[in-house]
Amino acid sequence: MTVLLHRSASRLGTAVGILAVAVAIVGTRFFGWEWGATDQLAPLVVGIVAAVAAGIVVLRAIGN
Repeated sequence: MTVLLHRSASRLGTAVGILAVAVAIVGTRFFGWEWGATDQLAPLVVGIVAAVAAGIVVLRAIGN
């Protein structure tokens, strides 16, 4: 079995995940973001940034 995420990449992935969860909670609680809404740009941008960051983490882990 091949290990995709080494220890350092796993820490980075965990940090990105925790940051995404914190942004989601703060956005929902204090800014009224609705994550299923199609008329709000902020949740869409946060989702795109999180997806790109996750992709970078995976690609860096595969490249090592």
